[in-house]
Amino acid sequence: MATKRTVKLQPKHRELARRKTRIVPELRVNGIWLEQHGFVAGCKVQITVKQNELVITPTKTQEL
Repeated sequence: MATKRTVKLQPKHRELARRKTRIVPELRVNGIWLEQHGFVAGCKVQITVKQNELVITPTKTQEL
């Protein structure tokens, strides 16, 4: 069953070399629904990046 969630990318100030900063997007995802879909606190995930798409998958080796 596919579930869609809408979240907002937050601005994050990132320090660069020579005291310069840059604002980059930050993604925060949390909630009981994650656990209901196989993501438990402390598990490692793999993020596959495609153009305009992120796929987040729990790794097969679950180290808590």
